[in-house]
Amino acid sequence: NQTKLGPQPQPCGPQQHVRQEAKLVPKQSKLYDGCRLLSPEGDYLYSVGRKKAKWYLNKSLADVVDEEPFTLRLRVLPGTHFMEPLYLQEAKNRCAGCNDEGSNVRFSLVPHAFRKHLPGCLKDYLRHDVLLLCLVCFRRAEEAAQLHGEELLRNADLQRRHVRQAADRQRLEVRRAAGALLNPALSEETIAEKVSIIRAFYGKSDGEALTQEEVDNVRALSCTPKRPQEEAPLPEERVLVEKLGLAGTDGKDGDDEGIHAFVVSWRQTFLKAVEPRFLPEGWDVDWRPRRAEE
Repeated sequence: NQTKLGPQPQPCGPQQHVRQEAKLVPKQSKLYDGCRLLSPEGDYLYSVGRKKAKWYLNKSLADVVDEEPFTLRLRVLPGTHFMEPLYLQEAKNRCAGCNDEGSNVRFSLVPHAFRKHLPGCLKDYLRHDVLLLCLVCFRRAEEAAQLHGEELLRNADLQRRHVRQAADRQRLEVRRAAGALLNPALSEETIAEKVSIIRAFYGKSDGEALTQEEVDNVRALSCTPKRPQEEAPLPEERVLVEKLGLAGTDGKDGDDEGIHAFVVSWRQTFLKAVEPRFLPEGWDVDWRPRRAEE
């Protein structure tokens, strides 16, 4: 018998689909899965995930030059910040906080709710502000980020009534998905849907297997339940970004120094909460991306 989780022994119900998987696959599937990216001249630039590699191919920005290890050669050079030391090193599948090689997840130092309102150069996938963390370090970083967000809103005289519920939305969804897998009456279609939610939380691609440890970990995540009236997205992040002059109401970019100070405050929050000892070489709390015209 086989499901979207991978080859399985004959189960007695949906719960066994996940329990048996824990015995069949490694504890972790790499988030940086070693796709090498070369410059148009053939020099190594940096490693990307399979999803990003597929994006380069779909956009006709690169060509496959080797299957093992999977290697792409760019047709044009990327932005200048990708030529800095942090991007030129091999990405490691380890927690930036404690060096753990277990079930790590990506953590955005600037929460997406705020980052999506910043200029385009800061919306990109940047290793300075998206790091791999184990679940222990992830919880510390996330709790500190929530408190920092609340403080920023308070200082700007913005009242957010349900900031914790909004921040916990993804955690609550993935915890519910893991809990649902305990139901032996689930259909194969529902099982696949719930597993897909958990995969996304870990940054795994479609078809990658989950372990029992990973499912148990997300089932134990602490969340604040949300009420029906809290379903609507909260606009305070956008209001704050505009009030601080970080983005104009006409969609134009805001004050460069203000934006930089805003981003640095999130990095400092992360450093204080996690005290990471294994940040990538070249990581700098004061780093800023160069604009395309520089």
